[in-house]
Order: sequence, then C-alpha cells, then structure tokens
Amino acid sequence: MPSCSVPGCSNRTKKGRKIYMASLPSDPERKKLWITSIGKINWESTKYLYVCEIHFENEMWEKKRVDGKRKLKCNAVPTIFPARSVRSGTCNIFYAIFVFQMS
Repeated sequence: MPSCSVPGCSNRTKKGRKIYMASLPSDPERKKLWITSIGKINWESTKYLYVCEIHFENEMWEKKRVDGKRKLKCNAVPTIFPARSVRSGTCNIFYAIFVFQMS
C-alpha cells in the first residue's frame, strides 16, 4: 500500500479509505520543482514515491469528473506541508510552509 513521501506525513492508502496518491511527475523539470517544494535535498526519486492529496491546494485540481475521480492539473505542485523542524546551531527552529511561490 502506498504511503505519502512528504516528511512528517503519515497518510497511506488502506482498504476502505480513499486517499489520492500522486506519483512524482516524469518530466525532469516538474519533478525537480516538486522535490524542491517538498524540501528534500539530494532526494533520489523512484517510481514508488507518492505525495498525498492533502499537500495540494484546491486550485491544483481539475473540475470533478463524472466518475468522481480526482485529477491534478498538469502544472500542479504540492504546497501544503506539516510543520518542519530545522536544527540551527544548538536550538531547534520550527516553521511551517503553506504556500510555495512559483516563479
């Protein structure tokens, strides 16, 4: 069963629980943008890495389909993340990233 690869996220697919899991894009530029947005440095992606639906804003989704399935827009980027902890010297700095500015 796939689980979300975002640090601090424990979402996973389970029988009876529907949660959309997006695999990383195959396009190298978009994949790099996703990895940067997620905050992974030197992350070697595989076909088994997924990002769950909670990391995408509503604007990143196409209109609901007739069959009820959700689909990400072709330019979607994960932008919603749990609080992250960063060690700075001898103290921890906690921060949350909710919006990733795309240039």
